[in-house]
Amino acid sequence: MPVKDTFSYTAKWESAGIDCSSCKFFAGPAEWPDKNNKSKCTKHNIPLVIELGEDKYKEGEWFCRDYSDKDGFSNAVEHFHRIKHQLQPRTLYRCNQGEYLIEYNFDDIQKDDHNKGNSADG
Repeated sequence: MPVKDTFSYTAKWESAGIDCSSCKFFAGPAEWPDKNNKSKCTKHNIPLVIELGEDKYKEGEWFCRDYSDKDGFSNAVEHFHRIKHQLQPRTLYRCNQGEYLIEYNFDDIQKDDHNKGNSADG
């Protein structure tokens, strides 16, 4: 069932302030852009290439229900914990500024990445 995007968007540059890159399970490139598609979730062992734009920089804000804060915006992290019970397992969410969170199933992410010839082992 879709989850309403109720984040406040009061973090830096009017963002929600929560993202895989601020999660302790995120592994990314030594430097950006991520030209070699190294971004991945170490907890779920899934590639996070889906989060990269054509320029290989992260595009948008993403998280899953297993988000574990490393350096997110405190208000967004608190809000995440309030809505966490609504989030589905094995689903990556993308903030959508006022609409419903966009959902991506982990299995679909792995299939798409495999079809592109990439590896979660990066």
